Amino acid sequence: MGKIIFYEDRNFQGRHHECMSDCADLHPYFNRCNSVRVESGCFMVYERPQYLGHQSFLRRGEYSDNQRLIGINDCIRSCRMIPMHRGSYKIRLYERPDMSGQMHEVSDDCPSVQDRLRMSDVNSCNVVDGHWLLYDQPNYKGRPYYLRPGEYRRSLDWGGASSRIGSLRRITDFKDHAAGLNALIEADGVLVLGVLSPGEEVLLAREVGLIVDHERPALHPAGAASAQMRGDLRAVAHALIGATLEITFYEEKNFQGRSYETSNDCPELTSYLSRCNSCRVESGLFMVYEKPNFMGQQMLVRRGEYPDNQRLMGMTMSDCIRSSRMIPTHRGPFRMKIYEKENFGGQMHELMDDCDNMQDRFRMNECQSSNVMEGHWLMFEQPNYRGKMMYLRPGEYRNLREMGMSNMTKFSSMRRIMDSLKAISPPCTHMLLVQIRFYQDEYFQGRFPKSDNDSSNMRTSAAAEQKVTMERTGKIIFYEEKNFKGHHYECSGDCPELNSHIQHCNSLRVEGGAWVLYERPQYLGYQYVLMRGEYPNYQSWNGFNDTIRSCRLIRHPSSMHRIRIYERPDFSGQMIEFSDDMPNLMDRWRYRDLHSAHVQDGVWVFYEHSNYRGRQYLLEKGEYRRPAEWGALHPAVGSIRRVVDSS
Repeated sequence: MGKIIFYEDRNFQGRHHECMSDCADLHPYFNRCNSVRVESGCFMVYERPQYLGHQSFLRRGEYSDNQRLIGINDCIRSCRMIPMHRGSYKIRLYERPDMSGQMHEVSDDCPSVQDRLRMSDVNSCNVVDGHWLLYDQPNYKGRPYYLRPGEYRRSLDWGGASSRIGSLRRITDFKDHAAGLNALIEADGVLVLGVLSPGEEVLLAREVGLIVDHERPALHPAGAASAQMRGDLRAVAHALIGATLEITFYEEKNFQGRSYETSNDCPELTSYLSRCNSCRVESGLFMVYEKPNFMGQQMLVRRGEYPDNQRLMGMTMSDCIRSSRMIPTHRGPFRMKIYEKENFGGQMHELMDDCDNMQDRFRMNECQSSNVMEGHWLMFEQPNYRGKMMYLRPGEYRNLREMGMSNMTKFSSMRRIMDSLKAISPPCTHMLLVQIRFYQDEYFQGRFPKSDNDSSNMRTSAAAEQKVTMERTGKIIFYEEKNFKGHHYECSGDCPELNSHIQHCNSLRVEGGAWVLYERPQYLGYQYVLMRGEYPNYQSWNGFNDTIRSCRLIRHPSSMHRIRIYERPDFSGQMIEFSDDMPNLMDRWRYRDLHSAHVQDGVWVFYEHSNYRGRQYLLEKGEYRRPAEWGALHPAVGSIRRVVDSS
């Protein structure tokens, strides 16, 4: 997680505001900004709200005079935190708007676009992987423009005053992004992880092949402990520090459809999902909002599952979550001042604990401004913590608009947010009791033994289940070196995080089942669909590099295959149906693009280019109304293939 501090005066003097995520409008927190300190991570700061105007890229360091050091005056009005990126980088540059005309694909830094690509203007681009900076002059000089993954159909979309681009480079300055990784030492044959983390961070033992002995004395009060582990210690340490808080949003109810995970503030969820109908909080506390940029109705969500957002938000519309805020862990006192009038005028009262009725306690009918000095608070529309709620974090709120009270005219009770630590699951160091139920049919259907003591029934069910599982199981072996050499890891089921088992993958052998591999953890990034066979190097599965971070077994591939593809979104326009492989779609489909598909039987793979080359997209049985629903950034499909389990 990154952290940036804005100061009103030069040399880090005057009022200041700390920020650890995107902020579309900084004006409520300070009147001007003349110096900045970036304590961790990378940020883009903007001259105007809503990420508009002149931009400046800031890495970890101190900027005591904004005008002299970063070429921007005292009007910093918004900022973006640049997320950490591991993996490949790829950007496509187009000569004309709307991704048309001559196209060049770049995967590394380019100091001169004119010399290398023979392009003087770039009118549109598609950032496929990674985060990039464009400069209007060669050699990374002039005005910078920050681009994160997505499509930019014209230069105005990235804030450019013209289409002139002189150079571009990848943002790879993440060495100091995860604060707290301080020491890696070895003592008595046991690897020891020393973490000197800030007070609000908690070190958790996760499923990354890490064994933490919490009974032994800690190295530091912030949470370092003796540890023994396998794999890349540094990568695991980063995963531990960054995995304290996490929420997952799903497009469909009951945690179905495409998903997006985040552990930071997200001002605009529609950049990742077209809708949101359910969510799951793995750990921590989050505030979810009805509208983008943390506006509209708010709701506090704790650790747990929320299968239907309509019931969660209490609204008629179901896909009503548009932004979210992570509520940081707070240790220490709570203090807030509330004022009767705007701009901190009129009667004032200071709170250090909960207040269930403001009228009874302070004889105040209205509160028009507030100053949250310590801790995080929830304000409620009605007494006794009922009605609509509003989240306030440390800062000054001069009027109701700055508090975000677009849907509330008053509040009558307020409460401290004190359960953020309880919402983070503590590590378990003792015995874990596991209960397993075996079902007769798929998808947890049919009878199962109701008596936990009925061992004979359990053995019978287990034997039947084992037989079914053996018939349908898969097996894949990952090797760190080419030609099936070096350290290897065998897997027979889904694995959301392979980094704890192998550091890289240069060859693999599929001994059973059909599999989809992903370049990033949690089934994200590039996809590679593999059937039974041997793959001696990553080029043999059309890989871009030796990075495989998660894998999933494709269960129950059907012997019947049928798919319909459509010319336009939402199953409109010309339609054609296939039941076999198609190495060159243009032979049967006169359009270059397809915008929707309906998989009626079997499992299919879309390939970006003909002859099963380029990016791959797995489509299981169901409806796909637009390319984004099968994970594509554009509608180009060159070939399609059935997934057939040859085991």
